[in-house]
Amino acid sequence: MSSNASKQQFNRRSTIAALTGAGLGMALATSRAVGAQDTNLAEHPIAGAWLVRTLDGAVGPGYFHPDGTFIHSGSPVSVGPDGTVSYMSPQNGVWEPDPENERGVHFTSIQSTFDMTGAYTGTWTIDGFPIASADGETFGDDWARSTVTIRDISNAVIAVLGNDGSLPVIAGVRMHVGEPVIPESGTTGATPES
Repeated sequence: MSSNASKQQFNRRSTIAALTGAGLGMALATSRAVGAQDTNLAEHPIAGAWLVRTLDGAVGPGYFHPDGTFIHSGSPVSVGPDGTVSYMSPQNGVWEPDPENERGVHFTSIQSTFDMTGAYTGTWTIDGFPIASADGETFGDDWARSTVTIRDISNAVIAVLGNDGSLPVIAGVRMHVGEPVIPESGTTGATPES
């Protein structure tokens, strides 16, 4: 290949990469502007880092970021009622204030699931409605409105759990430097009345 042809190919690739990067940057800027809310999410009582006790009793950190993104690092392994072991990615999603409770939020997150061989088996979509306590140091979700939707590899819904208060309460305790307080099992955190 001549140096001219090589130079033209490099320039074409550089131009395509630059345009793609610029387009992606514009798309991100636009999505942030469109997704911006009148409320400053950083001031919401649930914004920040939490230690969260989940359905299986495991404790892991969860983050309600001030840009409306949500991440929870729960247990990476789950054992089904039939003894089947599956592996799960962290939950990644978004959150916004709940119009039904000024200290509450609605988040939607997705977890990918895998079998013991590492093969992708589907997803769990979690729609949660935790409510922060009046002092902003704990939160709770009693599953009265929250759901877990389990989908298979083809995205077909296998099961929907929750939405009736039948699942164990999810509890969170705000993280502080030097004070890793673990939420107790069955702790309600906050309720709509608190």
